Amino acid sequence: MFSSFFDKLLFVLIFLLVAQVPSISDQYLGYLQEYKKTSIQNIDQLKVNADMHGYKDVSSMLYDWLTYDIPAVIDDAEGKFKLLQQYEQVIADKAYLQQANYFEQLLFIANPLKWGVLKNVLKDYHPSIPVNVGVISFAILATLLLQVLLYLPFWLGKGIGQGMSTKEKLLFSR
Repeated sequence: MFSSFFDKLLFVLIFLLVAQVPSISDQYLGYLQEYKKTSIQNIDQLKVNADMHGYKDVSSMLYDWLTYDIPAVIDDAEGKFKLLQQYEQVIADKAYLQQANYFEQLLFIANPLKWGVLKNVLKDYHPSIPVNVGVISFAILATLLLQVLLYLPFWLGKGIGQGMSTKEKLLFSR
């Protein structure tokens, strides 16, 4: 009886977590949009500076800065390169999330490389239950899949152990 209750409780908990994916994805997109808005001003300023000084683009200006013997200029160029890379990553992530299906969003959000941003997104996140039938269907399907993956080692272990004699089971248990 306890096992049945535990199975149901585990299913509900996994479902509630998995059902948050579309909401978290929307919140993540909002975070990326705000990051893009704040970064674009700095990027535009760099573009104006590069144009004003005859560089073909911002990268060539920053590469030129790296050749100076002044540590402050080199550090500034490296910081601005990092800003450009982050900005390009935000644009790519935003484009991906906007076209991603439920499972792609789930894998994107679960990616350990994205956990730093996800932590910031979750600071202002309030859980909710979606009312979209498609989202609920995918959440149920994902929950069943995750639950099967969680129980698979136990089921395989039981299957392997059933064909063994008591002596063999004692040997393998050590």
